Amino acid sequence: MSRGYDRRHGSRDHGDPGIWANRANRDRNPLVPSFGAATASKEAERCHGDARSAPHVLSRSNRPFALFRQVRPGESSAMPCGTVFVKKRPLGKTGLFVSELALGTWGLSGDGYGAVAPEEAERVVLRALDMGVSLFDTSDAYGAGKTEALLGRVLDGREVTVVTRGGIDLTSTPPTQNFAPKYLEAALTRSQKRLRRERIDLYLLHNPSEECLRKGEAVRALEDAVKAGRVAHWGVAVGDTEAARAAIDHGAEVIELAYNLFHALDLHRLAGEIMVAGVGVLARSTLSYGLLAGLWARDRGFPVDDHRSERWTRVELERRIDQLDAIRYLVRGDVQTMRAAAVRFALANHLVTAAVLGPRSVVQLEQLVREAGSGPTYIPDHDLAALPRALSRVGIST
Repeated sequence: MSRGYDRRHGSRDHGDPGIWANRANRDRNPLVPSFGAATASKEAERCHGDARSAPHVLSRSNRPFALFRQVRPGESSAMPCGTVFVKKRPLGKTGLFVSELALGTWGLSGDGYGAVAPEEAERVVLRALDMGVSLFDTSDAYGAGKTEALLGRVLDGREVTVVTRGGIDLTSTPPTQNFAPKYLEAALTRSQKRLRRERIDLYLLHNPSEECLRKGEAVRALEDAVKAGRVAHWGVAVGDTEAARAAIDHGAEVIELAYNLFHALDLHRLAGEIMVAGVGVLARSTLSYGLLAGLWARDRGFPVDDHRSERWTRVELERRIDQLDAIRYLVRGDVQTMRAAAVRFALANHLVTAAVLGPRSVVQLEQLVREAGSGPTYIPDHDLAALPRALSRVGIST
């Protein structure tokens, strides 16, 4: 079944909060090295001469996620100066461990927010690798395949996890969704060539409807690709809970969906099914396209080549900006910005494997990674518990 392609990703923006508590298994993971206060202080002094200015020194953590780079027997645990370690989490039942921060590439493609220089896009990918990001999220529709080609060139031969998606036919006018098995097979072949991978780590259907998934043809096409060794794992990028449930019912190993401070109810409603099925969750739109960074004036405008010019009406945007005042209390302690609060909110949910970030420059990427924190508590539980009431006061239902 085909339908028109919405360049805004088909994501809804209902503004419903969802899961509020940090819920982490407290069992000690022997793979995670411990850094006591004394060790952290010495490392800070080694890099900067003052423990208070350490860039990202790890403290003791009981969170059951391995660090991006393990400390080998007999090797010093001291981190190179300026190094930022991004933790890893299990991706559902796939057996993969991936960084809890993923690099999304829609913004780099130029499709959503305007042009990005190819040189800067490449620098962003390389800098993400430097900081321990091991999960890269893209689509064959981004830049008409150019973003896949960028990742294929830069990531060739590297041990990272690449996620791509298919189902958007850009050859039609206007572009439409196409999940016919024959089309998906051809799209997969093109993605393999551009990504320079004989087997794609994770292949997602790009926002299909519930009806399309229940029909089963697209699902069987991906299952056949797995059996043929062309795809390691498959899943679905979804736009609503109905499609997510259909994906889970049909055995999807991973779902990707919008999840942020203003739009969390979908994941909340799916929590039980996700836990029972062991599905991995990738959280996109964690900053709600920049809104949750909390930096916009009420009269903020967008260029015509920026998808946000169509996403909200003037009245809707002003209302959203006003609603941000309800969550500014989250900015305190080591949560230094609204941007940090938004990313940390996603990471605080134990169902989320990775928050998909969408920086368009190295500066933006470094800000996001630096402010994400190292857990195990990303936002204090008492602040999370206060969110439903705070949001209800500004008309956001829980």
